Amino acid sequence: MIRKNISIDLKDKERAVKSLNVYYIDDKKIRLATHKGSKHFTLPSNIPEQAVKVTVEMMDSQKFSFSFGIRNGNRYN
Repeated sequence: MIRKNISIDLKDKERAVKSLNVYYIDDKKIRLATHKGSKHFTLPSNIPEQAVKVTVEMMDSQKFSFSFGIRNGNRYN
């Protein structure tokens, strides 16, 4: 099985990002990756299956969040 890094880009061209926070589990610890002023993040390819939480604060003080799941293989036998 080939594992690839997971990359996400926010496509909003009109508003600037103040901070983008990504929460995920690695080595049984919760990790926080903070990206100041960036609309892009990449997760490592070796993280376990999980739900990833992302919070974004825009320069105009608007905030939003979203979650997505990561699966690392085929579940069909």
